[in-house]
Amino acid sequence: MSGSDRRTIRCTKRLLMGGILSVTLFAGTGILAAPASAQSTKSAQVARCTKATTGRSNLTKANVADCRSAVLVQLRCDSGPSIGVVKVQGVAYALRQGSRPVRMGDNYRVVQLVKVCASAAPAAATTTTTVTLPPTTTPPTAPPTTSPPPTSPPPTSPPPTAAPVSTCSPTTSSGNCYSAGEFCPSADHGLSGVAGNGEAITCRDNNGWRWEPS
Repeated sequence: MSGSDRRTIRCTKRLLMGGILSVTLFAGTGILAAPASAQSTKSAQVARCTKATTGRSNLTKANVADCRSAVLVQLRCDSGPSIGVVKVQGVAYALRQGSRPVRMGDNYRVVQLVKVCASAAPAAATTTTTVTLPPTTTPPTAPPTTSPPPTSPPPTSPPPTAAPVSTCSPTTSSGNCYSAGEFCPSADHGLSGVAGNGEAITCRDNNGWRWEPS
């Protein structure tokens, strides 16, 4: 390529997070100049790249390939295709396969390219199949069975207690029983009997006539 057909423009772009990045743009009468032997092929690529860049359709792999030789800055994304920046008709565009071209302006920054990286390429359409299950039937629940309240037996009254029968003898003049240790009357001296507690007693002279255990 002759010197008149080709000139080199060195421009410095100040980018955020990246410091100063020097890029070299080879420009001619179009977006890029090509050797005379491949002028027709390059012209066709320039035309296709210009059409794809200024259009509103998602870029294909072929579109990115047509613009590859005109890329000024390239940024590798964490996932998915990388981003290339080209200038078409004096305007900078960010190109990424699977996404629409993004117009960047003259003083674009790295943070703008990072945002383009963050925008994911359109996902392939997925077909969702809905399966309707037949309604489940719940068996009827039997009513709870109630048991009759427990019947308590009728209260039983205690059997009548018979009046105690006095088995003691002899008794005092008032009809009471004697106990061991009590004095016995002279009429009972030497007699034996039963105390009120059922103990056998005898009327003996023991420091006085007393009823003593037999």
